[in-house]
Amino acid sequence: MPTPEDSAAGQRRTDAIGALIASKSKVDTFSLPAKFARCLPGALYQLHRTSNGGSRFTFVSERFINLFEILPGSAGRDAAAVFDRIHPDDRAMVEATLEASVRTMQPCHFDYRVILPIRGTRMHSTVATPEPAEDGGIMWYGHVSDVTGTDQTRDHNKYADILFAHSSIGIIVTDADNTIIDVNPAFELITGYAWEEVIGQNPRILSSGRQPASFYRDMWRTLNETGAWVGEINNRRKNGEIYVERLQIKVIHGDGNNSKRHVAFVSDITREHQAEATMRRLCSIDPLTGLANRHVALEQLSLLLDQAQRHEALMAVLVVNLDHFKTVNDQHGHQIGDEVLISVADRFRSIVRDFDVLARLSGGEFLIGIGGISELEEAATTADRLIQTLAEPIHVGELQIIVTPSIGISVSPSDGTDLTMLVKYAEEAMYAAKADGRHRYRFFSSAMHHRALSHARLSERLRKAVLHRSFELHYQEQVNINTGQLISFEALIRPTVAGLGSPGEFIPLAEELNLIQPLGRFTIEHAIRQMASWTKSGAGVERIAINVSPRQFVDPQLVDTMSALLDETGLPPTAIEIEVTETTAMHDAEEAIKLLRRFKDLGVLIAIDDFGTGYSSLAYLRRFPIDRIKIDRAFVNHLETQSDDVEIVKAIISLAQAMKLSVLAEGIETEGQRTILAGLGCELAQGYLFGKPKPANQIAFLPLTSNSSPNGGMSWTSH
Repeated sequence: MPTPEDSAAGQRRTDAIGALIASKSKVDTFSLPAKFARCLPGALYQLHRTSNGGSRFTFVSERFINLFEILPGSAGRDAAAVFDRIHPDDRAMVEATLEASVRTMQPCHFDYRVILPIRGTRMHSTVATPEPAEDGGIMWYGHVSDVTGTDQTRDHNKYADILFAHSSIGIIVTDADNTIIDVNPAFELITGYAWEEVIGQNPRILSSGRQPASFYRDMWRTLNETGAWVGEINNRRKNGEIYVERLQIKVIHGDGNNSKRHVAFVSDITREHQAEATMRRLCSIDPLTGLANRHVALEQLSLLLDQAQRHEALMAVLVVNLDHFKTVNDQHGHQIGDEVLISVADRFRSIVRDFDVLARLSGGEFLIGIGGISELEEAATTADRLIQTLAEPIHVGELQIIVTPSIGISVSPSDGTDLTMLVKYAEEAMYAAKADGRHRYRFFSSAMHHRALSHARLSERLRKAVLHRSFELHYQEQVNINTGQLISFEALIRPTVAGLGSPGEFIPLAEELNLIQPLGRFTIEHAIRQMASWTKSGAGVERIAINVSPRQFVDPQLVDTMSALLDETGLPPTAIEIEVTETTAMHDAEEAIKLLRRFKDLGVLIAIDDFGTGYSSLAYLRRFPIDRIKIDRAFVNHLETQSDDVEIVKAIISLAQAMKLSVLAEGIETEGQRTILAGLGCELAQGYLFGKPKPANQIAFLPLTSNSSPNGGMSWTSH
């Protein structure tokens, strides 16, 4: 019989071990000298439960093997070798205690019986501290000792009572007839029922009615066959609220015939389910408008398509893009833009049927699927209604904002049955609607598809050409219209690879693809270096003209780039003339004036290209710091046959003379055109009559003979 002193010493050892475990230090706990480990009244262990539910003992001290009478190394492979030694009636309690330890991340202390092959039934006591493992699982650092015949054995029921009373997991105990005979305080907190309200009741008082009878039949069959059941169930609290619980039921058999018990462990996992549902919802809808997102829309369209095919009906896919929606964001801010999108979504909801598909793809783009239609007109009618519903302004605060849609429509089966292609075809039709003027709808056609494919191929070729700088400059003469004397060259970019088409094809595409900046820099760099080379060789060329595209014109780095090249080459700024189209200059006239003055301050000359094809304001034209006007070839082509064009050209030349600007006519191909222009007072000329654009290595400067010049004079030209 242990003395009080022995008991006190034993308690001090237990407390010391508990403090050691609670420190949760891997090094301090399990790097103990073997001699010290052998002196401990019990064994140390390290239990790892992985994120997928598997568990093994990653460390056990020497005495651990003897305590559980297992083979060395077996616990390291699978913890089942140890847990199988636990008395069947105590396993549910051990599992519940460990689960509570995981949920609270607090140390746990529990006593339980083990059945050993040699020593029979023994009582073990365990203290363990959890901490998160690196793989997302849990690691317990613990101590176990054999307390058979000690005071801990007599306190076993007391510890069980404490666990029952203070566990964060709800516990229900029923008799063989499934009548509730006890519940713990955690059960009362979870369900809202007091102890006295449920004693003598059947657990079905918690039933929510959401599980069918077959669910309970399967549960009881499993419970009777295996003695345990684990799963999730929807139950109802006392206040009527539905909650989700993780339920584990264990059948306990005592010594007597009527001592069968059911012990159920209940965890409220409603918040976990709500969080999962929220994540699923956020992954399936557009958070701004509440509409389906692209992924969900494609799934819904697939169902519509299957249904249409089964009933031999048509299905239409509509892609709707809000015209110039970026301007709304730029002018009013993204918060106003978001309010506009929400209003558009609400209006579209009023048009689209409940069983059809409505989704927001991105930005101001929406997707609509219409199933079960018999004629194309039904799709057209829906498109018309979508256009009409946006006819009224959208009110955001005091603002009234009008947005218009461009709509593309593809129809199955006429346009195919592949869902991805149907959406792609609808997008192509939408872009065709925009190209036709916006604020309208267009049906997809095969010709449209071929154009789109051609556009895609050309875009890819252009990207590669820009990446590898597969371009060169050709130069076309600009001459004195009376004498034929070479005055200057216009630099024109040309590809050195096949498949890019004419400049009229690839230059607008470069603008569209935001590739015009590198193309523009290439042109400026090579033109300035070539002009510097000609100047040093004494070729007699006064200047070189360089076209500046609309996007390039507003580049704030353009003037600095040009200035740096002029400094590097030593070329005087007056040897450079930039050409800006009339439309570019008038797009934002005030801003254009500022930009043109920067060029003027640099010292370069400025010409307005394609004059007469835009919408110049004379008031602004007078303020532009320009040196030259270029008459567009559209007015030159018919000078010999149309008197109206002659009058227009005459007026342009008179205007230029009044403003003290020189005039150059481009596109001159016949002697008759040259004669008329010279008679009207035009000074400079450019066109095939004087020479086609050529690369620099094909240009040679030679003196003209007296009969080579249009007026018999002496000049320089290129051959």
